[in-house]
Amino acid sequence: RDFSQNQFAEEFRSQCVKEREVHIEEVADLVESLTEKDQLMAVEVFRQKMQKMDARKSEIDVKAYIDRGLGPKNKFSKGMDTREHSEAFMAKLLKGVCKRGPLCTETVVLPPSLLNKEAAAVKA
Repeated sequence: RDFSQNQFAEEFRSQCVKEREVHIEEVADLVESLTEKDQLMAVEVFRQKMQKMDARKSEIDVKAYIDRGLGPKNKFSKGMDTREHSEAFMAKLLKGVCKRGPLCTETVVLPPSLLNKEAAAVKA
């Protein structure tokens, strides 16, 4: 646990880890609550409930969760009647970052004036 960090950094890291663990438990509980007798869940219902559970998460972030949970071969669009095996969904979902709030999945576009400064700094 001691990675040569000061006490503040260690406490901050521990807090972030705990927050992610709590969020993963909340997502797992949500998936479990949506699981039907055939071990499948309605992905659209997951999308709706996920947005209510974590209001700071954008539609893009929720879609990122769904896309990861479904895997690369399955595509999901809002309103689709897709059903997925709950355990498989969670296993795939946990292969990436799961945290409360934004996932930073949106692309940041820098204005050309900043891009030119960056390019000049790299050349120097």
